[in-house]
Amino acid sequence: MTFFRSKDRTTRIWRAALLAVGMAAALALLAYAYLGIFTRYLADDYCHADLLQTGNVIDVSIQKYLHSSNRYANVLLFGLSEAFGPMGVAILPPAMVVLWGIGLTWMLKQLKEIAHFDWPSSLGFTIATLVAFFTILQAPNRYQSIYWRSGLVTYFAPLVFIVYLAGFMLSQVRRARAGRMPVWASLIAFVSAFLIGGLAETTDALHIVMLILALVGVWLWVRDGYRRPALVILSAALAGALLAMLTMFLSPANALRLSTGTPDLAVLMIRFVKFPLDFIWDTFKTLPLPSFVSVAIPFLAFYGLYADSPALEKEDRSHVWLAIVLLPLVMYALIAASFAPSAYGQSYPVERARFPARFVMTGALALEGALLAILVSQTRLTARFSAALVASVLLGLSALYPLRAAWQAYQT
Repeated sequence: MTFFRSKDRTTRIWRAALLAVGMAAALALLAYAYLGIFTRYLADDYCHADLLQTGNVIDVSIQKYLHSSNRYANVLLFGLSEAFGPMGVAILPPAMVVLWGIGLTWMLKQLKEIAHFDWPSSLGFTIATLVAFFTILQAPNRYQSIYWRSGLVTYFAPLVFIVYLAGFMLSQVRRARAGRMPVWASLIAFVSAFLIGGLAETTDALHIVMLILALVGVWLWVRDGYRRPALVILSAALAGALLAMLTMFLSPANALRLSTGTPDLAVLMIRFVKFPLDFIWDTFKTLPLPSFVSVAIPFLAFYGLYADSPALEKEDRSHVWLAIVLLPLVMYALIAASFAPSAYGQSYPVERARFPARFVMTGALALEGALLAILVSQTRLTARFSAALVASVLLGLSALYPLRAAWQAYQT
């Protein structure tokens, strides 16, 4: 899939529009980050602060794992936050928002290089900032997910770390020599996945399914020198994530969390099927405009990229069609995975526990828009030059959407 690097006016307009959208989304993220500096202690934050005053991080983590919560790693983040004193609770949210935007950009850069996608760096930056922006914009409960420290550590921070782990694994696969993955890289992947998993069973279940799907994809479709190192490092990360889930499952504190009992198998299966469908339907029903725009902007961006490029080979077109068909199924599976712990232990996930699913759905909609644009660009419309110009202009105008959100966030 090669981008035809013409120097005509349409290409220059498209590049300018693309950068404008990316900068607008980045500005909105900075506005959300800015709001984080007003965060103060709330509810469980006081408990964690008090526990860390009476013991070191390791001891508190062990005692919490044994007596109150199966999540064995989140005290590490609480301790890091407390190291900055009373203002640590206000530093963590903006730091995580900024790190997430940077991490998504870096991960897409690694993906671009390993897949040999010939697109400008500004495209990866724009898509990364848009996915982060739309996820936070549509968060079921933005305060509990992003700004409340106890919610952030459990449901937002793991997503940030998963993105960096994905970028690290992609970079190591790309650099692997003679098809061999260094032992130290696999060890880092294993330990990182184990620590990330210990933040919450919700995100760990999501991570496990992500890694399984990645392994299946590499096994089925990768045939070059990347195949072996990718399978090795993905397997190491999956082993760490599975060990994390087993560790949380064996926690003595689970008796407290499951004191009301667990559903029988029939009820559990109904929840597994129904809860993700309810979430997806509720998203389209209550957030129709953000859902549409999160598809439309990537569509416009990728249409401008491929409108004047050479026609795709038949095999490439079949791959795009396959991705369009499989993507909704993958999205559903990942949302179901993130909902599974709540379905097993409680009921429909609370608002902050739905934040990982929001990230999954936002990313899937953006990717669907990009894939549709690639196919539409292959129709070779008679006025495709004009269509590319119109798409570029509309892309530039779409920058107003995140700018409006940034202004609204600043006003709050």
